Amino acid sequence: MVGLAFFAFLYTWSSRQVLLATRAKLIAPAAWPCYISTLVLFAITILSNSNNRLAMGEAFMWFAAAFGFYCFYLRQQKNLVEPRTYF
Repeated sequence: MVGLAFFAFLYTWSSRQVLLATRAKLIAPAAWPCYISTLVLFAITILSNSNNRLAMGEAFMWFAAAFGFYCFYLRQQKNLVEPRTYF
């Protein structure tokens, strides 16, 4: 359950970052529908007993999170997000 909650959080956070970067015109407009369609595809394969999940599901999750972080850092560079540190 903890792992599923983590995946849901990461999917949601990454999706939001990509959407906000698309709206700010920092990435191509086609990136958002492509990103969401692949997230939905892999979310379905993770929840099913698919060979897709076994072969490349974890690698895709790393890619999806990395693209979300990339969009977040693009937004930081354009001063659309205030950089925060804990120290």
